Order: sequence, then structure tokens, then C-alpha cells
Amino acid sequence: MKCHVCQGAPATIELNPTVDGIVCGWDSFCLDCAEKYVTHWRKNGVTWERRTVKFPKRKKRATGTRGTAAELLVATYLESIGYLVHRAAPSTFFNQPGRKPFMKSHDLFGCLDMIGIQGNPASERTWAVQVTTKDGRAHRRKKIDALYAFWPPSWRVSLVYHDVTPHATHGARKNHQLIMEDYYSGKWWPSVAIPINPKALEAFRREKRAARG
Repeated sequence: MKCHVCQGAPATIELNPTVDGIVCGWDSFCLDCAEKYVTHWRKNGVTWERRTVKFPKRKKRATGTRGTAAELLVATYLESIGYLVHRAAPSTFFNQPGRKPFMKSHDLFGCLDMIGIQGNPASERTWAVQVTTKDGRAHRRKKIDALYAFWPPSWRVSLVYHDVTPHATHGARKNHQLIMEDYYSGKWWPSVAIPINPKALEAFRREKRAARG
């Protein structure tokens, strides 16, 4: 078991951390972190007093960053099979005076992240894609259902999320799949899993960027 704070050194002691006088419950810590951040610890039945210091805040990855990475992965996959992709362009917003601006992109038609077309329109349909998470599918389905009357019959409308599962025989490896659900004739059809290689898609994206100069 690793230390609760530094996540590096092995935990050697069971501690009762207290932040600003509030007991946070039992957890495992290494001795160095216990000296810095824990106000009480118990060892061999003896409670030791320590100074009250706030725990360091853990850095969290913004959900917007994860969503952008998933969108870029799906867009690169579409480009790798011959589509020209247009994504929702981000815009700069200023929330309040004195605060840092932030970037936000509005979905196309309020429910699509990207639209893909091919050089020969007769060969494949226009592909409209909404990227989501596994838990957010129901909410996205409702948005797409609301515009059912406006979707051209020649369009392929899909709901996609990136699924990562452990490898069956190699624990360190991961299986990456794009789970796609198509919307056609007013109903959702069974999902299809498309295996992908994120490293190969990243190499394809870099080569395409280098070719553009």
C-alpha cells in the first residue's frame, strides 16, 4: 500500500489525519508525510500529537481536457478512414472582470461535436458525431432525438464514447475501443465496438500536421 499523500513511498504506519481540527478518518501514510501533514497518529496504542497543517491539494485534470482529448481521438479516426472533419470551434469567454478568460466550444446544432464529409459524396454518407462518456449517453440521446425531424436521411448520426478495458492476458496493456451507436429512422440501433490504436492515430495526426507545413 502506498502513502495517502505522496503516492510514492510505501505506507509504514496507520494514521488518524486531522485537518484544521477535523478528524478525516483512518488512513495509511509514510513517516515523512506523517511528520508534515498529520496532527495525530496512533502507534502501538499510543496517540502522538502533531502540529495542524493543511493537506496539499491534489491536482485534478479538468473534465474539459478529457473531453477534448476524446473528441480529438474520434476526429483523427475519421480522418484516417478518409473523412474531412469539421469540429465545433472554441471561443474565448470572459466570466467576470479581473478573472482569467476561458475557452468554450458550443456544439453544432446544440448536439454535435463534429461533422465529417468525403470527397465522393455518393460513396459514403455525411457523418455527424457526438462524443460523450459512458454515463452521459442518455442525456445526449435526448438532445439528438429532439432534432429528429431535421436530420437528412442521407446523414449518419452517431453517438460515440471511448472505452478502455484491461487486456485479457497482459495486465499492463489496455484495449481501446470506440463504442458507436447510430441513430436512424427515429430510433437508436445496437452499438458497435471499433478497436483503435491511439498511438497509431497520434502518429497519423502528426504526419498530417507536418504535411500541412
